[in-house]
Amino acid sequence: MSGIVVEGFSLRVFSFDHMPAHVHVYRYGAELRIYLDTDRLPERVTGRMTASDARRARRLVDEHREKLLSFWKGYHG
Repeated sequence: MSGIVVEGFSLRVFSFDHMPAHVHVYRYGAELRIYLDTDRLPERVTGRMTASDARRARRLVDEHREKLLSFWKGYHG
């Protein structure tokens, strides 16, 4: 697993995960799956993230997309 912790959010990329490229975002026990190279909407995995936290999660993933994609490519080619 590789990841970034920023502003109370944990952005994680897992080596054993499935396509398409995505990141798991955790905050206060809630988890979103946000896709890195498609226009797919984020998916709630567990818990309930507030709407404002979900928007912030998307912005953080956008800000760190290059690094997160490099983690993904390192695991999945």
